[in-house]
Amino acid sequence: MTDAEKNALYWLSKHNSDGTFAKGGHGNYLIAGGEKAPFTRSTWNHLQDAGLVEYYGGPRSRSRCRISVPGRAALVMIGNRDDELANIPTLD
Repeated sequence: MTDAEKNALYWLSKHNSDGTFAKGGHGNYLIAGGEKAPFTRSTWNHLQDAGLVEYYGGPRSRSRCRISVPGRAALVMIGNRDDELANIPTLD
């Protein structure tokens, strides 16, 4: 898992562990806990491919994202990443 993927998973855990994708001028982005995630959709796709987050929202829908059970286990190994998150720029 890359540092960006670790940071994204940790960020989502600090923002209700669940979010929804929205479309904007720069593509899809995740909103969780009322904030826009500072990570690209491709980061979330890599986490989903690894089974650490899951997409849901109905048949054939990928509009919502939440941390999976294996993702919760990975968070234990990742530990606290507050210092790393403080240095990540926003995607405005």
